[in-house]
Amino acid sequence: MRRKVAGAAVVGFAVLLLPGCGVVPGMPGGGPPASTAVPTPTLPDGARPVVSLTGDVPAPADGRPAAIVPAAETDLFPGAEGDVADDPAIWRDLEHPERSLVLGGNKASDGGVGVFDLGGHLKHYALSGRIGNLDLRPDVTLGGRSLIVVAANDRDDAVLRLWSLDPAGPTLTPLATAHAGTMPDSYGSCLGRSSDGKHLYAMVTQENGGRLEQYELAARSGKVVATKVRTLDVGSQAEGCAVDDATGAMYVSEEQKALWRYDVDPASGSRRTAVDTVGGGHLAADVEGVAAVRDADGNGVVVVSSQGDSTYAVYDVDHGNRYRGSFRITRDGAVDGVTRTDGVAAVPGSFGPDFPNGLLVVHDGENHDEGSTDEAASDFKLVRLDRVATLSPR
Repeated sequence: MRRKVAGAAVVGFAVLLLPGCGVVPGMPGGGPPASTAVPTPTLPDGARPVVSLTGDVPAPADGRPAAIVPAAETDLFPGAEGDVADDPAIWRDLEHPERSLVLGGNKASDGGVGVFDLGGHLKHYALSGRIGNLDLRPDVTLGGRSLIVVAANDRDDAVLRLWSLDPAGPTLTPLATAHAGTMPDSYGSCLGRSSDGKHLYAMVTQENGGRLEQYELAARSGKVVATKVRTLDVGSQAEGCAVDDATGAMYVSEEQKALWRYDVDPASGSRRTAVDTVGGGHLAADVEGVAAVRDADGNGVVVVSSQGDSTYAVYDVDHGNRYRGSFRITRDGAVDGVTRTDGVAAVPGSFGPDFPNGLLVVHDGENHDEGSTDEAASDFKLVRLDRVATLSPR
């Protein structure tokens, strides 16, 4: 693991619960606070974020999207060969931000889920099969306990895998499930809640056929039960998805076509809006990982991986999904740049001195040592979120 850290403050996670399992104090209300314009500041080292939520979209330098550098990268998975890393998730420790954790899925046939610290060191590894995409929600009340719930789709066994994360270990403990089967060719997954906070959902996308299945998660007799509440026809192969819990907006990447915005409410049916398209917009197939980020003032952005040109596009989701700019991640010393990203995760707020204003984690399709051109195993890169966009602190 090679690490390089630079010189930014924003929110915590939303609160979720499983229906019928009690109320979590302090649950947010049914929508985001009023959006507030955020000026684009100069960072302590003189740099400026590449995206501003106000003003014109900056013109790419030399015709190319702006470049930012990673601050750290993760260890490789045990025995990893080739592109086996895929999708990350982030848990933020509100009391000790520097102790926050990054989780990453291994999609090899004998894969699992790794838990990393902010230096990229692998602290725990849970063997669990061919993992698709990961997501998590903290403060889920289950069986009278408040848990950090981690979810992923198992591509081989066609089930939802659920764990409880213990940050003190850190360790992942499987949660008992019932009726958690999915379609046989599941590809990706994500978690989301309704904007009123009363329903927790898991979405599973399909490798062949373009279907998306939505399940409501609830606790019954000590087990988590997944009840299918909606099936959507995205159109063609889809993998990445993310939900903005504050508004109930659900973003799904149809790899060869577009980034779509749905409503996570099953009653909304199949209505959708194209955030951006392949060919006619700012995305190059495959459209892959997507992360929805919202700060304390209600400012929201979506970051999506444009895998075809190894860039990332950013959209202001509260103003007609306006395109705000693109960036790429380039080498900085021992930590190499990023190509062919699958999964993306982002969380605002303090993560300690190394990531003072938010954390962005992306999959890197090939991790290369400096000067090497050999095919390498994949890993995850950790990037200061304030290099991308500045969001208001809590």
